[in-house]
Amino acid sequence: MRKASYSFRFPMSKTELLPGAIYIPVHIIVLDFLVPLVMKAAAPSASQYWSDLVYFSVSFLFILIVMHSYLARSFTDLVQCRMDALTAIVVGYFGYYIARWLMSLIFWIVGWNGFPAVTGILSQVRLNSGVMPIVSIILAPIVEEVLFRGVVFGGLRHKSRALAYIVSFLVFGFYCVWSRFFSGFGWELLIDFLYYLPVSLALCWCYEKGGSIWAPVLLHMLINILSISLTITP
Repeated sequence: MRKASYSFRFPMSKTELLPGAIYIPVHIIVLDFLVPLVMKAAAPSASQYWSDLVYFSVSFLFILIVMHSYLARSFTDLVQCRMDALTAIVVGYFGYYIARWLMSLIFWIVGWNGFPAVTGILSQVRLNSGVMPIVSIILAPIVEEVLFRGVVFGGLRHKSRALAYIVSFLVFGFYCVWSRFFSGFGWELLIDFLYYLPVSLALCWCYEKGGSIWAPVLLHMLINILSISLTITP
């Protein structure tokens, strides 16, 4: 007889979870400081785009070395749960845009219409349509989903579903805007932080219901592909 309750799949072992949790602050803070310094010393004329490529490549390499078994087991789950994953991706995609539209409407009502951090990212893509799509479509979705949905959400999901959603959003939102804390805290920073709530919830839900970390990875890629396509299209 089939179980009535949904059983969350989390094939990450403790030997993968612990290094992943330790690496998260390295990815968010240490590499963000270290990579630009190294790039400036090694290649002074290199643009910010190459620094971003190196930044995500380092974390991608870490994930491949430490969590290759998790990725392989999750891919097996993706194949076995392909209809659940496809449904989660489709529902998550439309759910994300509906939630973002509602949030944008609320911000418009209160008189706020811009998201500086997001606008800056799309501007980088527009200025460099070669390197940035590689980072945004391939490297960033894999790195960010494994760390923020795989390690954070997945690691907490069995303890508390609500806590997993909340902490995953807080860590992911902080990661997306933390460098702007040095320019001072204000409403703009808070609005930018809240902007990442819909996508964080959609990706966590997609992982929870899709049966594999590859479900939110594919959803993340899809969201970025459409955003980039709209950005670089004349």
